[in-house]
Amino acid sequence: MVTSMIKRILAIVFIALVVIVLSVTCAPDTPNRQLISDVFGALEQTATTGVAEIDTELERIYQNLYETEEKILKLEQVMQPALEWVEYQETVDRRPGNWATSVNQEELDKLINDQYKVTKIEIYVESSNTPDQKFSSTIKVLDLETGTIERGQVTKSMLEELQKSLETQAEKKLEAREQLIAAMNDILSSSSGLWEIQRTVDHTYIISGPNLGWADDIVAGKWTYNVDTKVLEPSDSSSAALHNLLSGSI
Repeated sequence: MVTSMIKRILAIVFIALVVIVLSVTCAPDTPNRQLISDVFGALEQTATTGVAEIDTELERIYQNLYETEEKILKLEQVMQPALEWVEYQETVDRRPGNWATSVNQEELDKLINDQYKVTKIEIYVESSNTPDQKFSSTIKVLDLETGTIERGQVTKSMLEELQKSLETQAEKKLEAREQLIAAMNDILSSSSGLWEIQRTVDHTYIISGPNLGWADDIVAGKWTYNVDTKVLEPSDSSSAALHNLLSGSI
């Protein structure tokens, strides 16, 4: 599970990379040195915040996943004796005919934990001791947290579906996290000397070039930066996609 220590380490790595890149790509006498430094810093801050957002979401998913897995185990705990009783009843010899039998309340009261309670166990036998003999059973379980009663197997299926959904969500978030970090590393390792910087109006610049956009991979992009407000905004579709990636929105 992602920890706050990892977040701090990642932020330190990002900042260190920014310092290294700026020292290599921006000579002291470069007129746009501060502007480029600000752009790198804004992108780095977006990525750091994006990783934190993903980590927070992962923590929520993992917590829900843990609770779901715990519920499955508790459900199996109360259902296992019930299933064993049903299996045993299927081995009992009975005279021909249709039969129904159930577990008494005293025994049902033993099948309980802090999450679930078995409220009904019944078995139905049709055409007993004949070639057409058929068995069917009902096991109902009360969820003590919600107060709902449902067939035990239905409850288990719902929990297993939720478990699978949460696992898929976690995988997608981890993939997005890896893409974010890889994209930011590509940006930090790029040469800002290949970027084109144009002044549009007072204190506003257009920065365009390689490693400033995203289209399933790092590509060229275009951004607008206001020197006064320190706000960096995407100016085309590829830079908008990169912004979404770095901010943890995809």
